[in-house]
Amino acid sequence: MLSCDRLSFQQIVRDVSLTVAPGECVALIGPNGAGKSTILKLLARVLTPTSGTVSLFDHNLHRMRARMRARWLGYLPQQTVVDVAYTVRDIVEMGFYARGPISRDRVDFILAQVGLQSLGDRDIRTLSGGERQRTFLGKVLAQDASILLLDEPVSGLDVGFQLDILRICRALAKEDRGILVTLHDLEHVLSYADRVILLHEGTIIRQGRPADVLTGSEMERAFGLRTRTFVDPHTEQPRLSFARIDEHRNVETDRTDSGQVDDKCELLRTQPECASASG
Repeated sequence: MLSCDRLSFQQIVRDVSLTVAPGECVALIGPNGAGKSTILKLLARVLTPTSGTVSLFDHNLHRMRARMRARWLGYLPQQTVVDVAYTVRDIVEMGFYARGPISRDRVDFILAQVGLQSLGDRDIRTLSGGERQRTFLGKVLAQDASILLLDEPVSGLDVGFQLDILRICRALAKEDRGILVTLHDLEHVLSYADRVILLHEGTIIRQGRPADVLTGSEMERAFGLRTRTFVDPHTEQPRLSFARIDEHRNVETDRTDSGQVDDKCELLRTQPECASASG
């Protein structure tokens, strides 16, 4: 288990306590500047906290040797700068640092997992941003760590690859890995997370089941949104509808993650006839 107790960093993160256990996928959400990436960097030992402690399977994270830490904890940052002519395969093989020896079959399997099986020999510097992100996710997967910290792993990916990566996260949780992932797409949170931690101004203001947190009053405080869930008429899965609150004019613009929709279709569960409306 990964845990932190009253973690603080300068004025960005304040008294944050959380846990991530094997077998669960936890989404860390909040508006830009809420401290999500900073928390992941603190948990990954990229940053040193101003105060508080981080424990990894009952060991003080900051006293662990690098190789042992890498066996238990994998970290994918939002961006990684590479200015060396490494191939995609080279990058993935770096993930075997803590486990060794390198398994070519395992590398081939991971490249297929992240959709890069045809790009294994490509120079990492020639790839698109989304392809680089998938390459470094492959490196993290090669670590075979018990706890994974993923900072916006689907940022810059097209919709199909977003779903692929999130399905990998769910599969890893079923294999008894613990996942802490930052996401901006709230519908992805509703569909794939077991638990949600909501941040606002560097502190946790609510955590719990996705449907409860995403429709709670704290969403108005953090995002300035009013939210509700409805049933997708095509998939019969829960979806999220949200409206921006205009405090000055008291005007609400209803939106879903796919764009602006007719006000009436927000209530698909109670007015199913909207689901068949065209246009």
